[in-house]
Amino acid sequence: EPYAALSRVAEGITDRGAPDAKVAYDIRRALRAPFVVITDRQGRAIASGDPAAVANGCVEFAAHHAGQDEGALQVAARGAGERFSGTERRLLADIARQIGAGLHEQRLVLQLQQSRERIVVAREEERRALRRTLHDEVGPTMAALSLRAETVRRNITRSGAGSSDIDPV
Repeated sequence: EPYAALSRVAEGITDRGAPDAKVAYDIRRALRAPFVVITDRQGRAIASGDPAAVANGCVEFAAHHAGQDEGALQVAARGAGERFSGTERRLLADIARQIGAGLHEQRLVLQLQQSRERIVVAREEERRALRRTLHDEVGPTMAALSLRAETVRRNITRSGAGSSDIDPV
């Protein structure tokens, strides 16, 4: 029953969040196709079967999600001159939509991960800049102020501070 098998494939995509080699294998097995390849928008491919089988012809379905092209599903014909039935083609179109949603989710997860990495790098760079500022600017300034304060204290002690000539401020 191809419809039940392909429904399980769609559920597997939904459960895992992204198509993988098992999805390509399950589609190939459900349709008894010699070759299945899922390609994302960057051209990375997940394949199952014999790529030489595309010489017999193949069908390709765009994997869209929310109006964006996320990739494609390509399925090789079972033999030279053979065609998939209308029902099989509709099922493959449905699966391609599920694959599009999975590829979209996978892309968003990758973008989120890259964004988090950029935030961590920026935070570390800011911390290094603060450490440099504290070490190179604030630290020496504080040390100079401390030395000046000590010098002023000594001068006041030598000149007889504590006498009534000095007004407390």
